[in-house]
Amino acid sequence: MGDGGNDTQRPIIDDPCNDIPSLAVEHSPNVMGCGRGWKVDAEAELDSAMRGAIASNEVGLIRVMLAKDARSRVFTRLGAALAAQTYGSIWQRKLVGPLDSL
Repeated sequence: MGDGGNDTQRPIIDDPCNDIPSLAVEHSPNVMGCGRGWKVDAEAELDSAMRGAIASNEVGLIRVMLAKDARSRVFTRLGAALAAQTYGSIWQRKLVGPLDSL
């Protein structure tokens, strides 16, 4: 998944240290000399890439590009809880509000 950074850490603390370029895995088959790679930005492209990978007898690598803030509400709340535990209530209020709503 290419979301422009460390998506597991970002809900806990959104800091420039989380801005990590994603690896262009769709080019790996060219380097290895076998397989096929796809980079997808939309659900329809993902469907097409998955069909191509399944139909192929070669290794298939698909890089799915996601928005920087693409995460589930549950994961955001978990990040807020971890942030509050680690960094105090100021992070809790900034991210999602009171933890009573968990």
